[in-house]
Amino acid sequence: MCKLFLNNSHGSSENKPFNTIRQQLVHPKEPTAKEKKCGAVYKVQCKDCEEDYIREMARPFGIRLKEYDNIRRASTTAVGDHLRDTGHSLDFSSSLIIAREDDTLKRQMREAIEIHCQAPTMNRDNGYELPPMYQDVLSCGFHHPKSCDKTSNSIT
Repeated sequence: MCKLFLNNSHGSSENKPFNTIRQQLVHPKEPTAKEKKCGAVYKVQCKDCEEDYIREMARPFGIRLKEYDNIRRASTTAVGDHLRDTGHSLDFSSSLIIAREDDTLKRQMREAIEIHCQAPTMNRDNGYELPPMYQDVLSCGFHHPKSCDKTSNSIT
């Protein structure tokens, strides 16, 4: 018996599978930890205020987070300035990987779209300069289904 079926109490001949043996088996491949993921557009938030920051990177996410942990001392980045000027710290537990893309240009474009849609408060610039056509489309409210939603769980 490969599938378990839910009996329909209305007498209909349609039975829909609600559970299969495949769904019950253990998945042998463990998902990649968020800190080991490369080629991502990510978002970090300040632990002490509502400010946030979106950027793209090719390196592993965990390495970038460690750099942010030490950024307060010598950095002149937007995040470093915020941490140094306010004495705040970043909330690494709520950091998100918004999207993954191995191609650098596509990743930079996605970063620019996310910055446009979410308007992060710590960012100093909009990242990659999108062609005017993108600006027109984004200003009309068109966006990727997983973009422009600050409450989405995103990719983890």
